[in-house]
Amino acid sequence: MPNFVSRWVYGSVYRFEGQVSLFNHNDGPCYRCLYPSSPPAELSPSCSAGGVIGVLPGLVGLVQATEAIKLILGIGESLVGRLLCINALSMKFNEVRFRRRPECPTCSPDHSHRSPSEAEVACLSSTPTKSALPDDFYIDPMALKRLIDKREGELVLLDVRDANELEVCKLSDVLHIPLAQLESRIDELDRDKDHYVVCYAGARAERAASALIAAGFRNAQVLKGGMKRWVRDVEPTMPIY
Repeated sequence: MPNFVSRWVYGSVYRFEGQVSLFNHNDGPCYRCLYPSSPPAELSPSCSAGGVIGVLPGLVGLVQATEAIKLILGIGESLVGRLLCINALSMKFNEVRFRRRPECPTCSPDHSHRSPSEAEVACLSSTPTKSALPDDFYIDPMALKRLIDKREGELVLLDVRDANELEVCKLSDVLHIPLAQLESRIDELDRDKDHYVVCYAGARAERAASALIAAGFRNAQVLKGGMKRWVRDVEPTMPIY
């Protein structure tokens, strides 16, 4: 009996970027030919943590639907072996070509089926993880707003999002160090000052605050709920993604 592999019109969205491709078609490459292994869980936050601009899923879904119709009708040139990359900020469409890998653990002739590793399960899961810090390491948006207005003590607003996210919304007078650069740039910060760490929904700020505490900082607190909650509770007219 032949081994049937279903075709997969693939689409993904993350913040301002999207991807579309077609896998397992006419002996073409599969997902693992393109991505042999899953990224670490900390580099693949869920949409609730990382965010996505609202119109992007519709744009990616439209391209997916077009590919599905072409596949059913057997017409046109499909995206098999091609990854269409969409950047909504620059409104540019780029293409990455890839081939089937002979050593692919999923589709090569001698591949062996296996259960996903714990890292892969964590990557695939969209369930929010338990808070990494005790409750007193979080500050509500309104409480932070009062501190900012009073400017009491040595207060540093540390935003650990990526630069393109700050183009949409940010607090005034923030110090911007992306989470990926924090470890290498941590000596730029004053350990005797109070740091209030900001991201989109809180997950990245938790990791940054944990790193600051481990490095001996006097006080590092996370903006509870991130910019998403700040907009809801403090500045509802601020744009959000």
